[in-house]
Amino acid sequence: MKSRTHLVVGLSSSLLLVHPTDWHTFAVGAVTAVVGGTVSDIDSRMSRPHGRATLIIAMIFLLVIGLVVADGEYDLGLYRSITGNEQTADPVKGGLAFVLICALGMNIKHRAFMHSFFGMVALTFCVFLVDPVAVPFFVIAFMGHIFLDFLNSYDIYFFYPFSFCKYCLRIAEDDGFFDRIIFMLGTALSIWLLVLIPADIMGFFSWLAEIKN
Repeated sequence: MKSRTHLVVGLSSSLLLVHPTDWHTFAVGAVTAVVGGTVSDIDSRMSRPHGRATLIIAMIFLLVIGLVVADGEYDLGLYRSITGNEQTADPVKGGLAFVLICALGMNIKHRAFMHSFFGMVALTFCVFLVDPVAVPFFVIAFMGHIFLDFLNSYDIYFFYPFSFCKYCLRIAEDDGFFDRIIFMLGTALSIWLLVLIPADIMGFFSWLAEIKN
């Protein structure tokens, strides 16, 4: 399936199933769903997520190296302030671990680690460290991605690295008719939910109910 299809399906399915009731959950959930729905394809050298991930990961590693050097050279106290604060330590660790796992996963064969249940568990733990609220959004979007890929004609290693058995149903093609239909439905549902949920959070429907009464 195309990356655009994975994106809208991950976003719409997670928002639909979780349905955030506050702005923090909505914002975190939407961003996490987009990441969870597309991150698996960074292991495909021909995909847009792979190229973007390469640039982002390189920039993050350069930034981290620069901060470490500056902290050691000028004694800025960055390491002590981060590790000494529980509110920042876990999110930083989770974020760096997520980037490291992606950097390793993108160099493993396509539809192996980054499309496996083990990969999902590893990345979900990192997401949990960053913000537990994001976990259900990430899991739903990630599962949606590998389910859609399971429908087409390219094999998936669901249980990599514990098993090298490959699975696929061969009932859909990349950018084929089925892919386009799912993309259009996912886009329509995403737009609807991105309007509906903020309206619900702002209390529009309770206000409307009061008028009717």
